[in-house]
Amino acid sequence: MTADRMEGWLRTAMFLGIAAVIGATGLVFLLITAHRALSIGLGAAGSLATLGGLFLVAGLFIWNRGSTHPRGRE
Repeated sequence: MTADRMEGWLRTAMFLGIAAVIGATGLVFLLITAHRALSIGLGAAGSLATLGGLFLVAGLFIWNRGSTHPRGRE
């Protein structure tokens, strides 16, 4: 493997790592903003319950789509 090819892979890995950190930071800020916006009308407990319910529904949807075997042949 030449140094040029290795440099390209390292540069790509570095930029992907930076993009992942920036994306994770943006996701945290988005969740904080959603919680604070919902807590204006619902209160802190209602906001957390609403966000928890949304994550529960999303998790169940992803879990259901992840099953690899047909329903009748478990």
